[in-house]
Amino acid sequence: MNQTSTIIEYHSDIRFLVVSTVFTLAFIMMIIPTFIGWWELGRTITLDLTEIAKAFDAPLLKGPGSNACLEKLFDTIGRREVGLGEVECGADTEVPRKQLKLASPDEVTMSKAGSVYE
Repeated sequence: MNQTSTIIEYHSDIRFLVVSTVFTLAFIMMIIPTFIGWWELGRTITLDLTEIAKAFDAPLLKGPGSNACLEKLFDTIGRREVGLGEVECGADTEVPRKQLKLASPDEVTMSKAGSVYE
């Protein structure tokens, strides 16, 4: 009886490891400066979607000051009804456009399959 089998061998190419490590470290060094000074913002900051929307002055989140903590923000706007759908923007322009937004249920209409939004 003769028996044959396939043996899988892995060979590491150290050059790829070195290049990927250099790129990773370079990108980390480019990102670190964006965090410098975060402690001077005056309060705890998170990447919560509500906080990000508030930072970009979302009309739906009008209310407490722009630097309100998340708890105060939720106390003020937490009971508002919200709908996701099409909102017509630029009605005063020649070509109105539609966007997909979170807005008051009165302002949104059901989005249609296959629609493309800006």
